[in-house]
Amino acid sequence: MTLDPNMSGWISMKIYDELSKCCGMLCLDGADRRIYELCMKDFWDYMGYLKRNHIKVENEDLQNQPIIEFQIQQDAFGYTRIHTEIKGINSKEVDEFVHMYVQQWWKKYHERTKIVFNVDEKLQLLMDMKPSCDFTEIECREILGTLTDHYIKYGEICCPSILADQLFKRTVKADTRKTWTVSDKINLIAQLKREAKQISYTHGTLIFIKPDKQFFLREWRDSNANKVV
Repeated sequence: MTLDPNMSGWISMKIYDELSKCCGMLCLDGADRRIYELCMKDFWDYMGYLKRNHIKVENEDLQNQPIIEFQIQQDAFGYTRIHTEIKGINSKEVDEFVHMYVQQWWKKYHERTKIVFNVDEKLQLLMDMKPSCDFTEIECREILGTLTDHYIKYGEICCPSILADQLFKRTVKADTRKTWTVSDKINLIAQLKREAKQISYTHGTLIFIKPDKQFFLREWRDSNANKVV
């Protein structure tokens, strides 16, 4: 399968459509925009994991030609339809892949996230915390990248980078040492990978989301989307 980062615009449209199919009540241009953004980021994290660990994601030189051709057509009843063609890419294969990914991501999202109205102060402090100054920016990026891949390896395709960040900060904060040697950092990575694996085998909520103001302004409907609740 050929996926190029330049396809991100087309992929974003496909993910938008697939999320809308998962739940017709989602307002992806408004109150639920964050869900769409999370799914997009997680998709590209997943593709990066596959590229580094399992498959070869080919990059084609599409610089001198449009990736997607749009053709506006009218059917026999006068309705305007937009036909898209992706040059050099098996669009059906990509369609199926994105559909499969979003379906699995949506299930995982419901399993791992929970909306809360009051975020625990300790959790908020952990989220705002900066790693020890003994860790350089490059080291933090490498540790979080390794940990994100490890979460994905064990099935955490929803918010793996957020889980990685939380685990890293929580572990460093709980440690009593004042300085971190190179050996300490290597041992830390091994420890984090073990804990990430254990967390992936657990069930239930791992991420708590505090809604913004738009959450309270929307219309909430029942499952058939006909009755306001």
